[in-house]
Amino acid sequence: SELSFNHPIDLQMEAVAPQQEAQQKAKTPGVDLVEEGNKLKEAKDYAGAISKYEAALQTNPALVEVYGDIARAYSEEGKTDEAVAAYKKFIEAKPDPEAKLELASLLLQAKNVDEAKSVLTGVDLSTITNPYVLYNLGVGFYNGQQPEEAIKYWEKSVSLDQKMTDAWL
Repeated sequence: SELSFNHPIDLQMEAVAPQQEAQQKAKTPGVDLVEEGNKLKEAKDYAGAISKYEAALQTNPALVEVYGDIARAYSEEGKTDEAVAAYKKFIEAKPDPEAKLELASLLLQAKNVDEAKSVLTGVDLSTITNPYVLYNLGVGFYNGQQPEEAIKYWEKSVSLDQKMTDAWL
């Protein structure tokens, strides 16, 4: 996530027989297209990745999380409007708090402060544990000429980490 640090993941790997792996992929149509899209995104072929993600959604509309992948790819391309539209589709299908934070961040970058406020209305700030996420939202509100909103996010940021000197300033 660009808005927060990724938490450590403890994985325990078990060997999967090739035939069992093929059966698992066969159970969920479109997963292979998502994997191809992820490889293209890693190679910075965002247009190719988006194409694969959209094909995956056509194959299996239940893969709503793919809208988040599409949004991040559009964001990397600098296509903010398309990224915002994809995040909205994702949130409409699955009200994910992290997606709401990412959408609000994009909206603030685009100086759409009122809509960012609206998106953040349903987010419980007490569940955010990364002070940098809150700090960055504060910066977005400050740049959008909303110092009172900025202060709210910076105060929450320093409550999580007293060493957030930028937020104190």
